[in-house]
Amino acid sequence: EAHRSGLLPDYPLGSDFTEVEQRLVRALVWLKANTAGKLAMLKLILNALFSTPPRDNEAMQRMGFTEEEIDAVEAALPGSEARYPDRLQRYVEDFDAAVLARRTENG
Repeated sequence: EAHRSGLLPDYPLGSDFTEVEQRLVRALVWLKANTAGKLAMLKLILNALFSTPPRDNEAMQRMGFTEEEIDAVEAALPGSEARYPDRLQRYVEDFDAAVLARRTENG
């Protein structure tokens, strides 16, 4: 509980992650937890269709998206199938592998 409220740091012993990467870690962990089942995935998609969260250009660029790709995705979102699910899936898998590797290295 203290961790979630911000009283404790995410990495009390330090981290090699940049501030942007730490935001991505939190977002990807949340995404993974909130898309575990089909109903949860559907709920998340429906909520996403009716919201306009602020754009995090630094995070999108860290994941390898260019400004043009980000603009194209945002322009295509309402009712379009122009998405990058394969690329995002590969990023999540690479992220999981990197976290596992760091945990293994650190014992």
